[in-house]
Parts: sequence; structure tokens; C-alpha cells
Amino acid sequence: MAQGQARDVTADLELSDVDTRLASDLPALELDDLSGRVGWKHDGGRREIFTKSLRFRATDGTELMPTDLTFVHDDATATRPAEGKLSFARLELAPLTAVAAHLPLPGRRSSRSCAVRSTRHAEGRQICVARSGRCAASSSRRAGRFDRLGVNAQDIFPGANGVSGSFDADEAKGTLKLASQNASLNLPRVFADPIELDSASGGVRWERGGDAWQVTLNDLAFANGHAAGTAAGAWRSLAAGPGAIDLKAHLTRANVEQLYHYLPLHTHSAVREWLKRALQRARRTMCGSSSTAISPSFRFRKERAASF
Repeated sequence: MAQGQARDVTADLELSDVDTRLASDLPALELDDLSGRVGWKHDGGRREIFTKSLRFRATDGTELMPTDLTFVHDDATATRPAEGKLSFARLELAPLTAVAAHLPLPGRRSSRSCAVRSTRHAEGRQICVARSGRCAASSSRRAGRFDRLGVNAQDIFPGANGVSGSFDADEAKGTLKLASQNASLNLPRVFADPIELDSASGGVRWERGGDAWQVTLNDLAFANGHAAGTAAGAWRSLAAGPGAIDLKAHLTRANVEQLYHYLPLHTHSAVREWLKRALQRARRTMCGSSSTAISPSFRFRKERAASF
């Protein structure tokens, strides 16, 4: 206790027919059963929630198997942004996402609190999320695996659904290895509709130098009903505009009558409609292209036409 208020609470639970409201502005949380250990700590600007063998089954059938996790949130100060750290060995995010709207989580009114949409499970040591700026330099390296992950697109960051793979990252650099089936990629600032993928594999590496970022694609292989091929390239941030990109792609199969689906949003509507009407029958294999685009509007600086 501190100044008459609880600061450290630990409870061992074995409950059934739970019907509770954890804050006046939250919807009721209804569970058929709930068991495990739950702890909560509040020390100044730091709040911590942890569980030990926590499991529940909601009235709508959502179920969380026994889970150990720790979530720590540090409020923003004059010298650093707010920061959250989630540590776990194995975590099913889908059931937690389903009940998140019922919980008094820090920053729940922010759209960023809903960044993770769904996943079958994730495995790792620690995930660090800074609401602005970057995670503290003293925080540890994060690594883990994820299966059928879904992330909402936010600001300049793309969204995805059904993504599987592994990651290893710290504050300055990281790698992502993909091995996904039946996934989709959502880049609302680039394409009008999500890109559906039957399969996607390869590596992504990112690195920060000062205020600049560079993202590199390594041997990215993809396939869907419209095309199959490989891609490699790099994007780097610039002081103004969306940055510079150098992309090389090789298509082993392409249905060009579907090309209009993959035109960037800034493509003139007349061009889009012409391609939709004009390309009716072309299907070829073994075609390749490479191009370099530059800020501020990603207009092609140089290009080599594909062979058909």
C-alpha cells in the first residue's frame, strides 16, 4: 500500500460464470471460467501486469490456453517516450486481442493499441513497443517466432494477415524471415487493395543509422493466382518524401490481364482503365525487370523493360 492505495496485488484465481466491468467506459467482460495467477504492480510511472498459467474461456467460445506473460508500461517523461514491453515464452494473441477491448490497458484510446489483429501464436523473449520515438537503448534484444500473424496498417507501416516466420531485432537493426502460406499484404498508401499471396518466403533486414532507415529484401519468393517470382531490393529513407527504392523482380509466371490490380494508387485512372480493357489474353513465363525509383513521388528514375 502507498498513500492508502494498493500498489502491488497478486491473486490466485479459480472462477466460473465471470461477468465484470473493469472500468466505467469499458464493455462487460463475460467468461465461462478463469483460472491461474494474476499480478498487478503500480510504481510511479510504471505499471506491470503478469500472469502464471492463466487460462480462460469466454462465453463466445474464445479460449486461452495456460499462459505466462509479463507486460510492463512506462509512462512518457520529458526525456523519453512512453514504452511498453511484453515478455513471454509462447503466446496466443488471437484470444487476447479478442478480450483487449474489455481491459483497462494503457493508451487503449489510441489506434496503436489495436496494431496486432490476430495470430495463431507467437513465441519469443520480448517485444518492445514505443508509442513514439524508439525503445530505450538499455532494453534487451528481441527474438521469436510467430504463426498466422495479423497486423493492421498504420501510418507509413504496412499491414499483413496470415504471416508466419521469425524475427531477431534490437533498437538499431533487425531481421525478419518469412515462411507464409495463404497470407496477404496491405499497403494502403501504395495499393488500393490488399495483395493476396498463396505463399511468401524470404528475408527482410532493416537498419537505422542516425535518423535514417534502410530496409533490404533478400531472395523474396512469392506466388498467387496472378503471378509467381522472386524479388530483391532496398528502400532507404530521405529527409523529405517517401524515400528511395531500388527493386529487382523476376517473374517465372505472370497473368498480365490482372496487371491493373498491382498499379500504385498514384497511377492515372485512365491508364488503369486502359490496361484493364486492353490486356485480355497475355500469359507468359520467364520475364524479368528491374527499376530504381526516387523520392518524392516514387517516379522511375531508370528502368529496364520486362521481356514477354
